[in-house]
Amino acid sequence: MAGLPWQIAGSIVMRDGSSLITRSSYSAGHGSAKGFCLGIILSLVLGILGVSGFETAALAASTQPLTFGVVVPEVALGKTVAQVTMQAPESVVMSLDLRLTYDPAAASVLEVKLGALVSRMSSAINTNQAGIIRAALAGASAISGEGSVLEIAVQATQRPQIQLAEALVNEGTIASRIQRKLRLAGKVRYYARGAVIPNVSMNLSGSKTESKTGGNDGSFEFNVDADGSYSLSPAKTTDSSTDNGIDVLDIVLIRRDIFGVGRFDSPFKFLAADVTGDCDVDVLDIVHLRRLIFGLSSSFPAGLWKFVRSDHVFSDLRPCSVPSARSRTGLSTDFDGDDFVGIKLGDVSGDWSPPVGPLNAQLGPGRQLSLMSSGGAGPPRVTFRMTDGVAAPGSRVKAPVTVTGFKQVTGAQFTVQWDPAVLRFVQISGLNLAGLGSENFGTALAEQGKIAVVWDDPRTAGVSLPDETAIFALEFQTVGPAGKESVLALADAPTRRRVVVGTAFGQFVTEHGLVRVETPEPPLTISLLRDNPRAENSLVFRTGKGKTYIVEYADSLSEATVWRVLGEVTGDGSEKVVKDPNVSDHQRFYRVRVR
Repeated sequence: MAGLPWQIAGSIVMRDGSSLITRSSYSAGHGSAKGFCLGIILSLVLGILGVSGFETAALAASTQPLTFGVVVPEVALGKTVAQVTMQAPESVVMSLDLRLTYDPAAASVLEVKLGALVSRMSSAINTNQAGIIRAALAGASAISGEGSVLEIAVQATQRPQIQLAEALVNEGTIASRIQRKLRLAGKVRYYARGAVIPNVSMNLSGSKTESKTGGNDGSFEFNVDADGSYSLSPAKTTDSSTDNGIDVLDIVLIRRDIFGVGRFDSPFKFLAADVTGDCDVDVLDIVHLRRLIFGLSSSFPAGLWKFVRSDHVFSDLRPCSVPSARSRTGLSTDFDGDDFVGIKLGDVSGDWSPPVGPLNAQLGPGRQLSLMSSGGAGPPRVTFRMTDGVAAPGSRVKAPVTVTGFKQVTGAQFTVQWDPAVLRFVQISGLNLAGLGSENFGTALAEQGKIAVVWDDPRTAGVSLPDETAIFALEFQTVGPAGKESVLALADAPTRRRVVVGTAFGQFVTEHGLVRVETPEPPLTISLLRDNPRAENSLVFRTGKGKTYIVEYADSLSEATVWRVLGEVTGDGSEKVVKDPNVSDHQRFYRVRVR
């Protein structure tokens, strides 16, 4: 073991202390200094190991070329580590002499370490000259395999462009090939407003096969070999919420296109509308949009997303097919423009947005909530109101939905929500809106206390109604005991609140309702007692707790009758007596008002 070299912080030190070579003594990169200094180091190492140049040449007699490459991380900013890789199919590698270049204005070298494949080799590494890294490695036995040779830690302000300029194996007696690594990168943006689409699955095929998920900023990147042939294609099957960007406004726009009164002016709108993928826009697409808005499906027959090359030039406003992949052949430099445009199927209006926090509206009787509002006057306000109700246990109660400000409305959608422990849905009645039928109601979640409503004007012209018009009513059976109550809320799950005026969103203003379950009071029975000696009448009746009873009288009945107050009592559950003294012999009439 005497004489074996150790590597200590970039210096080679003989175990017996007889020889010391430090960085300063093998500084390379100045003319012939490279061949001289690194040659001395490599000769010392090989001599110590007992391997001569003739022996390494003999090992190389029948070998295949070795392949080297440099892998730089996709996000190469700040502190990052690049790797020099080697593919050696046969056990022939005794020594390596490597020279790398990088942009010193973009990065500074922090540390260079041996990779796992050559971890048992001795090394001499020089980083003194800016922009150049030199490494000489030697081992006691030949190695083979595929893996990392060097790990280069750098502090980068931009992509460092580390390249392997030279690779000598066994003093140049074995052929080597430097496989340059290039960067294929791009972004995926939405067809409307250019918003980035996060977490898109990117698939690389051709000379290299790889799949990865893009970043939250819509970017993606692959490291590939130069001179290869590659194909890139994006895919996405999910979203932050299935109906993100999909609502009744899209149905209104599709119906206008079908009727020919508002044909699509963009091929992207046509592609978004064709959710069946049959190269046509018709009522079947509307059916599938309604199902998704109702929460009955989470995708369309044609999927949830479609992607198009960003440089594609459309020749038709109603294309049947579009290029969804990019191909690259014979790459010689990094390419950072492989961009794509994404389309959320169903989103004809283009109002999809990147993931945001959910809308959590607090619900309560009488509370108002305005959606789609903006500064100033804002879009037209349309108020939807759930009517309050009172019902006895086990009885039915009807809750109409009324509207105010309903002018030129072409579509609306929302969810009615209640407590299923208090109310059980029975039926929908009182339909009073053009085109509103059973197909506009999603009752699949009625047992959970939710019914979705999606309506659009079949004539596309817009509907106007007088204020406080009831457009339909929900009928319930009370299943909760007396004293219970349920909010009748206009909510967002499974179908979000939206109202469309003309071809744009209006402000959806909500007024929630309340249904109380109460035991009805027994009918009011009044006994009239006549005390003739005193000429006095007594009215006797049983009162209910908390109610006020006002007893009134009149001496005649006509359209001009004037009722006078005889007395007022507060109920406590007992019988009460109200006396009318000094009653003459003529006829007198009484009534009791309860409040």
